[in-house]
Amino acid sequence: MGSINIWHIIIALIVIIVFFKFFRKNNKTEIENSSSDNPEKINKTKTANKEELKTLKFKNIEEILVQEEGWFKDQLGPSGQTYRIDLDYQNRPCLCVHDIIDNVENKDKQTPISNLFKIGRFMKLRKEGINTQNVSGYDETDRISWKSNISERLTSGKTLDNILENELQISKILDNGYSFEAVDLKTREVFQFSNMILTLPMFVELSVIK
Repeated sequence: MGSINIWHIIIALIVIIVFFKFFRKNNKTEIENSSSDNPEKINKTKTANKEELKTLKFKNIEEILVQEEGWFKDQLGPSGQTYRIDLDYQNRPCLCVHDIIDNVENKDKQTPISNLFKIGRFMKLRKEGINTQNVSGYDETDRISWKSNISERLTSGKTLDNILENELQISKILDNGYSFEAVDLKTREVFQFSNMILTLPMFVELSVIK
């Protein structure tokens, strides 16, 4: 009986070892297959993004407000007073018709900034907005402030050249809608912006929603 029990134990151990080796081999194969798939998926995603960048069309904020948000051109004021950045009745950051605008229909027009800066949408900041040559007075002050709003959140080693004229995709909304993050898909760099970049809407462009 003792010898039979020992052989039973030995056979059981052999079966366990063989099964364990077989399981490890299959599991390793699955992991390798999974790993080999991931680069392809990532590459396809990057390629799709690059192709998407080639076909993007941009319009500045003033054009977006008219074409997408139902604003009339006479509801938009001059540079520096295009609209008023305020809060709507739900305490959301919004764009409102500026106080200087008179004699227009729907002077109470409001557009939540969240309608503009949506996750997944692309944006572009024009370099012309920081050019202070041949401008003076309020225009110069506005451009200096706009430049400051963009650059104040730059991390060490980053400059405006990393941002301006590049296609950036909005990736995260921060501070209850008062600021947001955007990523450069080509470099994978992430940047933060506040809603105050909207003070010069002609130099802030968004991708056209198809």
